[in-house]
Amino acid sequence: VEIMRYIFAAQNPFINLNFGYGLGRETYRKLLTYWNCYSFFVTYAGVDGFDPTKVKMEHIDAPLIDRWLLSRLNSLVMNCRDRMENFDVAAVMRMMDSFIDDLSNWYIRTGRRRFWKSGNDEDKTSAYLTLYWTLDALNRIYAPIMPFLTEEVHQNLVRSVDPEAPESVHLADYPDFDQDFIVPELEEQMKNVMDVVKLGRNARNVAAIKVRQPLQRIYVAFKGKEMKKLNENLTYLVHDELNIRDIDYISSESSE
Repeated sequence: VEIMRYIFAAQNPFINLNFGYGLGRETYRKLLTYWNCYSFFVTYAGVDGFDPTKVKMEHIDAPLIDRWLLSRLNSLVMNCRDRMENFDVAAVMRMMDSFIDDLSNWYIRTGRRRFWKSGNDEDKTSAYLTLYWTLDALNRIYAPIMPFLTEEVHQNLVRSVDPEAPESVHLADYPDFDQDFIVPELEEQMKNVMDVVKLGRNARNVAAIKVRQPLQRIYVAFKGKEMKKLNENLTYLVHDELNIRDIDYISSESSE
């Protein structure tokens, strides 16, 4: 039933919906991605005994990748509130699809070692708390659209650790955003890193060189006359994802 709700919510109401099993399977995969993000958290948080109600951490002290996700989350909430108030549910679903893809295939995948490592240092605590805040907000955004799935997540994710939380996700407030968390420059910097990684993977595929084979360097050029560089505090993601040692920046004219 949640798959059908998802399909109709994501559909442009001005266009006929041509339902088929292919569409159903595609929607199932999207919901599975969301569920896997939730499952990843509860699995490892359970192993480590992480309790979000007993942790306090200043946002400004969080690692840069956590501040990026929280910025992205608060931007998402701001835009979703605007679209919901204008009865544009399909736009909300598109934004949620994009965000959950970044959450699963970027934040969680590139940061798995933060959750896997032994001990509970500040970095690991920040990762857990950031992911918990994110999943709780996403669940409340989805609640009006998928009432049963989100209730299951709420009971296990929130109520199980916080008896003072609303008894149901449908009694909880729709998430609000904090402008102080939104850093557009950081979101743009991370997007540049993600684009470089995507293009680097494509270049490896074209050259038939697998990622497990290390390379000396990658050449990066941004469009425009001015020489631009990636945020140095985020380049470790490029090194890890593309298995390269150095990043050289060249002008766009040189790349042509």
